[in-house]
Parts: sequence; C-alpha cells; structure tokens
Amino acid sequence: MKKITLLLISCFLACIVTAQTDGISYQAVIIDNNPQEIPGVDIPSNNLPNVPLRVQFSIIDNTNAIEYKESHDTTTDPYGMINLMVGQGASSIGEFNEIYWNNSKYLKVDIDLFDGNGFVEFSYQELTYIPYVKHREIIATSTLDVDGATNLNNSFTVNNESPSHLTGSLIVDGETNLNNNLNVNNQATTTLSGDLYVEGIAHFTDGVFDNITVNEHSALNTLTADGETNINNAFKVNNESPTELTGSLDVAGVSHLQDVVRIDATTIQTDENQYGSYPLQVQGSEQGIAIKLNANNPDRTKNYLSFWAGNNQVRGRIEGNNYLEPVAFDFLIDIIDPPGVTDLIDLFIDFTPEPEFGFDPEELIEDVFENEYYQNDFSFTAYHYTMDFVVSIQRLGVNLVAATGFCATGDCDDAIWSFIDMAVDGMQLAEWYLYNAINIGVAFESGSADYAEWLKKYDENEVFAFGDVVGVKGGLISKSFVTAENYMIVSQNPLISGAMPKEDETHLYERIAFMGQVPVKVIGKANKGDYILPSGHGDGLAIAVRPNDMKINDYKRIIGVSWGESSGEKLFTYVNTAVGINTNDMAGVVSQMQGLMNNMQLSLAKLDTNYKPYFFEVEDDFEDGLTEVTLVDINNTYMVEGKNQRERLEKLSQKTFNQFKNSDFDFSRFPFLMETIQNPTKENGEKLVAYYSKVIERLEAIKPNKE
Repeated sequence: MKKITLLLISCFLACIVTAQTDGISYQAVIIDNNPQEIPGVDIPSNNLPNVPLRVQFSIIDNTNAIEYKESHDTTTDPYGMINLMVGQGASSIGEFNEIYWNNSKYLKVDIDLFDGNGFVEFSYQELTYIPYVKHREIIATSTLDVDGATNLNNSFTVNNESPSHLTGSLIVDGETNLNNNLNVNNQATTTLSGDLYVEGIAHFTDGVFDNITVNEHSALNTLTADGETNINNAFKVNNESPTELTGSLDVAGVSHLQDVVRIDATTIQTDENQYGSYPLQVQGSEQGIAIKLNANNPDRTKNYLSFWAGNNQVRGRIEGNNYLEPVAFDFLIDIIDPPGVTDLIDLFIDFTPEPEFGFDPEELIEDVFENEYYQNDFSFTAYHYTMDFVVSIQRLGVNLVAATGFCATGDCDDAIWSFIDMAVDGMQLAEWYLYNAINIGVAFESGSADYAEWLKKYDENEVFAFGDVVGVKGGLISKSFVTAENYMIVSQNPLISGAMPKEDETHLYERIAFMGQVPVKVIGKANKGDYILPSGHGDGLAIAVRPNDMKINDYKRIIGVSWGESSGEKLFTYVNTAVGINTNDMAGVVSQMQGLMNNMQLSLAKLDTNYKPYFFEVEDDFEDGLTEVTLVDINNTYMVEGKNQRERLEKLSQKTFNQFKNSDFDFSRFPFLMETIQNPTKENGEKLVAYYSKVIERLEAIKPNKE
C-alpha cells in the first residue's frame, strides 16, 4: 500500500480581515513516504508534485460531534504544496458561519489521492486560536452580553429576526435610521438626543414625548396628552380604537370628522341662561352653525335637527319642507309621454331578450310606477292635479270631434267650455307645481301645539298655572280681571315663545297662548264645538257654551272653541281648546238681526206706503247665515267675446296657446296638446282622444291611496 505523509506547513486559524470571504487559511505539503528508486540510490519521502487530490475538512466540537464538514478538489503545485480556505469548500454538514465557537474545537483532515483507497485520515488536532476574535463582522447566534459601554463607529445592522436586548446604555452620536419596527418594551427611559427618522410605520405602545413632530402617517395606539396639544394640520383617527384627550385640543386648521361625533360632556353649570351650561359652544364668527343634508330637495322625512329626551323619546325636530317629490312628478310625465319599452327595460333592469327573461314588456309599467312615490301630501296632490288635467284634455278632444268643421256648423258650446276647463286645469297644475318648486324651506315639528308670547303680569306676585284663564288689559294680564279687552289662556308648553323678557325679569311675565291648541280649566260639561268663555268670577276658570245658547255679549268674551269633551263630573277638567281662530263667530247673530230687520221693514211698509224697504237676503230659519255670498267662477274669468262660436274658439285657442307657451311649466311634454291648442281641428281632437284615453288608463292603474 502506498503511504503518504501530510506535512502541515501552516494552518492559520484566523479570518483574513481584508478578504471578501470568511474562513481559515490552510497550507500543507504532500510527501510520499514510499522511496523512489532511481539508478544507484533510493530517495525516501519525496513530495508529490502536480498531483490531483480531494481534501476533506471536519470541525468537531468537544462532544466529538461534527459541526461542519466540507471538501475541496485541488492539485498540488510543483513542490507538492496545497493552499486552501477552510469554510469555502463544498459543505456536506452544517454552515461555516453558524459554527458556535465558544467551546473547544478540533480540525480533522482527510485526503483522497484517487487511487482507489478513498479518504485517509492524515491529521486530527485542536484549534487553539478562536477565529471570531479578529473576524470582520460579529455574528452572534446566541446571547451577546456587553457589560460596559459599547461604541459603534460604523453601521450596526441586525439582520436576523431574533430580538436584540441591550441591558446597558446605547449612545448614538450620529443619525440613526430605523428601516423597520423599533420596539422599546422595557420600562427604562430611552433618550434620543438627536433626530429620529422612521421611514416605515412606528408603533408606540406607551411613551412620554416632550416635543414630537410627525410629518407623515403615524399609528398611535394610545396617545395621552396631559398638557396642551397643538395640531397645525389634519388630525385623522382611522382606527376604531377610542382616542381620549384629557387636555385641550387646539386645531388651527379645518378638522374633517368622517363619522359620528358624540359629545359626552358633564357640565358643572345647569342654568339655561349661562353660556357655560352648554357642552357645544360655537363662537368666534359672524355666523353660527351650518347644516347641509345630502338630499337636494329634502322633504319632511329629512331632519336638520332632532331633539331627544333622556328616555330616547323624540321631542321635536327641524325638518325639510314637504317639497314636491321630483321622482313622483317625473313618473307622472313618463306615464303621459312614456319612453319605449326597450328604454324602460334598460332603465330599470339589465336588458335580457324576452324569451330568456320570461315577462310581458307591456306589463312592466305596473312594476315601475309604484304607489310609494305618492305617499306625501305634495306628490299625492300632483297625481290628482295631473289626472284632472289629462281628463280635461281627453274631454276637449271628444268635443272637438263633435264640433264638426271647426265650429262652422253645429253647436260648439261644449267644445268652448271644455277648452276653458282644460286651460284652467292646466294653469292650476302649472302654478301649483311652480309654486312648490320655488317655495322651499324648513319646517318645525314638535309635540307642542301653540304659539305663545310673554305678557307682563298686572300683579307681579300673582301665581299662574297652565290652563288658567286670564283677562288682558293694555297688555297686562291677571286672573282677577272680570271685564277685560280679551280673554286668553296660560300656555302649557308652547312650540314658540315670542317677546322673551330679560333673564332677571322673567318672574314678571307669563307665557300666554295666542294661537294653536291649549288645555283650559273648564267647569261643568263641555262638548266639541262649544265656545269656551271665562267663568266670570275672576278665578282663572272657564265654562263651555253651545253656539245656539250664546248671547250677544258672550261673543266678545270668547277664548276659543272646544276640541275636547268633559262630562262635568269633576270639579274642573282640562279641555283641549283651539285659540286664535274665531273670526266669523258673529255671522249667525248678524244673520238673525238681518232677518229681524226684514220683518220690521215689512211691518213699516204696511204702515207707510211710501216707505221702500231694503231687504237682507237671509234664510227663513235665520240660522245658517246669508243664502248668497260673493262668488267668482274662475271659468267665467277665462271666457272671451266673439261674433260667433268659431271666433270665440279661435280667440280661446290663441289666448291659451300664449299662456301655455310663456309658462315656466313645460306643457310640451304633453303629446299633441300644443298643436291641438294652436289648431283645434277634428283630426287633432281624434289624436287627443286616442292618446289620452290610454294615459287615463295608466294613471288609474297607479292611483295612490294616501294613508
């Protein structure tokens, strides 16, 4: 067997600091112990020049476990020398940069000369020089304990995901860039004397900041500000965690709050006349609070403000006016001048060919125009005004067809009067719609039912309660006034209180109901429709009198009209009374007096034949007032004069056409109407009949039932 000797020339167990790779420099000369025979002499132990071989390095720990193994394929130089770097070969066990050097290590070297004998062990020796001492980087796979101060004059990079614990002080004189999370979990103080720039998200679970400037997005779980906090730009709280500010929050710019804002304030003051009693205080501007709703035309279901009691009961609200529902009127117009069936399908559903969709397009209108759009007062009225107008148009067509030859022959009165009816109905629809489109505003709604004003007491020490009857003299009130200019009621809970006195003078005044519904203390029986009068004893009580039992002097003592009832069994009962609406109560009395005067004139005329009586027109029973009143028929005001019926129809045609054309209401959306008005022929009348008969059917199909 051929033997070789490994001559270890040098084995430097150190890292070459200036190199770009990590490892242990290994040099050796390979010598053959078999003598080489040459003529005349045997030469022992010759080196092996230019011989290919494989070297295997194994690093073994103090437990005889192989931590690392690698192999190198190389060739000896002309002198039999090899130069290798342990740590740069083909690894079969472990990674060189993960070797734990803090215990004894041994280097085992095996060589394979490719002579069929495989690897042969040539050396096994302890590594007595720890290579990491002069390593160009410190790689700590376990705990790194630094008892003293640590000065880092260059970059400090922590690449692994294991936590780095610093028990001593970390002093950074220069700029420190943290490209990922910085977690300070211990309770020791972390002092940053320089600037701290965080390119990513910084999470602070706790902390005290004397002065912090945040230029970009910052996620703060809990921010406790004991002192004044100044935010000179946008302040956004995007997470769902609560943000509590114990100090003052001064925002110099505009603040946008994108969700519900709830103010849970415990105020010290409770006096309604003290500014500090109100948790929401808006000041510093010539204007107050502006409220903007999403709806362009808010109706009474859209509230600007709502008022709630502590038991979650709504006490009142400020809401949009009951403006004409635009959708409802558009639907009406679409019924009058409907789009094609294909347009309806495209508008309300994704179009699918009829065989696949399985419905009759002609029945689509019943699904499209639902009654729900007409459930408010204005839209409900819009439907009925439109229906009246459409019926008038259809009737005009019928009468134009009957008036043959443009009224050249036959009776044309029906055509003329139907023309007038149509014009009047059209202008009523137009003016009603335009008025409601222009006159928009807000409405007040409350459980309170009257308007009141503060009136001064005659006696500042007099005590009043709601429902008391008071007399009014010269603007002063008292229950003791038996005779007075007016008799009124102390309001219980007015919706609006006018003429508010100064704060320190409210005890001198009382709120008196001027209009609306108020409870009144009534003695005895009361029926709905009875007049409510003062008792006449200056005791603040009232009585109920039937209209037929009223005396002439009772009328000037009327407080209001009973809208409630009382059996009279109790000492007194609060009866709901309407005040401020008695304007024609003397009509019956005047009618009776006129009837009496008619009878007196008849008697006088019998005694004096020269006397010419002037009779008032009254009914025989003298109870219901005048048999005739001043009346004006709007249809008569639209009538025009003419030499004959044809001329009258022509004038009506021109007058109506000009009014409809100049109106802000778009009458052109009613098919065939304007051309018929301009040219009221039989042919055009037939078009109106045929078309608007179908329109009437459509309108009848969606007739709303207001609930």
